[in-house]
Amino acid sequence: MESRPEMGRFTTLKTKVFVAAAAVALGMVTLTVTMVSASSPPASSPSADLGASSDNPVLAAVDSSRLATLDSGPDGVRVTGTASKSGDDETRTFWYESLAGAAYAQEVKADTVNTVILDASGATLDSETAPLNSAGSDAFPSAVMTESDLTTMVQKGAASVDAQVVDIHYIPLFGGTAEIVLQPSDVKDFVANASIKSPSVLGTLARQGEPYLLTVVDAQGNVQMVLGYTPTIGEGLGEGIAWLPPGVQSDAVWGSYHSNT
Repeated sequence: MESRPEMGRFTTLKTKVFVAAAAVALGMVTLTVTMVSASSPPASSPSADLGASSDNPVLAAVDSSRLATLDSGPDGVRVTGTASKSGDDETRTFWYESLAGAAYAQEVKADTVNTVILDASGATLDSETAPLNSAGSDAFPSAVMTESDLTTMVQKGAASVDAQVVDIHYIPLFGGTAEIVLQPSDVKDFVANASIKSPSVLGTLARQGEPYLLTVVDAQGNVQMVLGYTPTIGEGLGEGIAWLPPGVQSDAVWGSYHSNT
């Protein structure tokens, strides 16, 4: 997989280094509880639960307008999604595609996930083919952190670093995860020291190696950092992604890659 500085995505080697460092560093200072979801009770098997819907159940679980299609074929799982622009929005869509693709690949026993990101005109912004790590996290565990517990964890953590939670998009896959949109009181300081500050916000999502997407915005709603991780996809520990505006650096981003746009 090639390095894509415009999106802040890491090569396979750099992903391993980044994810390993992040998992260890973020895990040192986090704590919270994991509960069994009342809204999503465990089924006797993933197939039994997923088969209850006539639509694709993974798409339903992710519940994001960023995703357009999710299916499988001889070449593995195929995911298409849309982004309004390259850079931050493209990076966010890529995380949703990777998460949905990894979960669906486990269900249909595929070993490859193919992602395609389209812009509003239907032109391809980016595409990738990545292997699925069969030894990775279970997308359909019986114990799932509830949306209420995850929200409480994130809000408490955000307050501890003087930040406001703008939005939480909860997803009941991989034990319960979310995209967290955060507005720190001092955005520059938070981004520069994200490896220290973000663990308090992410809680067990970082410590337990679960997927997460952290989007940091300023007071005007402009995205200032995107930081995410998806287990099972790619080689090694999973795939980390990041985006930073031009000229901005963060100690959470290995190599401080940033967009040129």
